[in-house]
Amino acid sequence: VRGRQSNVMNSPVELPGSPMEERPQPSLSCPMVAAHFKSMDPSSSSLRVSGDSVVVGEQEYKMDQVFKPNATQGELFNKLASGIANSAVSTGIDGVVIAIGDPEHARAGTLFSIDGMMPRVAAAIFRSIAQVEGVETTIKCSCVHIYTVGEHEREVARDGLSLDSRAPGLVMGDGNICGASEHFVTAVGDVLALRKVMLKVASMQHFG
Repeated sequence: VRGRQSNVMNSPVELPGSPMEERPQPSLSCPMVAAHFKSMDPSSSSLRVSGDSVVVGEQEYKMDQVFKPNATQGELFNKLASGIANSAVSTGIDGVVIAIGDPEHARAGTLFSIDGMMPRVAAAIFRSIAQVEGVETTIKCSCVHIYTVGEHEREVARDGLSLDSRAPGLVMGDGNICGASEHFVTAVGDVLALRKVMLKVASMQHFG
């Protein structure tokens, strides 16, 4: 969904299925799709919300949930990402939270703000680990920035935790990205420190 200050999280890039397709209950094989509009022009005819649906032009798309503009980051996390963080520890199943929208609010705001998904997910993971007895755990963090360059919009990947602007791009191929630095973390504070580096690296580059 593309709209002013819109976030669609924990979803594939494409809207699911055909307009108004009846969606099954969210599960590991069926990601939850939600929308959060922090502001919207009430007179807009091209983008509006109707219950748990988002209407784009004449097409209506069913969401698992549409959050109100005043929804907090805590509400979004509890509904969309807390289960992903907990299951990553308890079952070992990978999880992903994707925010789609304008960079300032969708990526930086929802994911990486001090009150956003990244710090909350880290806290949830460390809480879950603390409840597991007799198991030694190791946690490493990496960050990859993918953006496009040139008139042909060639994709480039760079290490989001390297302050060396002259470092070569990462190797991309077969759905994998290799060469990103790995940083061991033992507490939420370590993750927050890496977050500062990540934001500084992002400010040094132009991401399309």
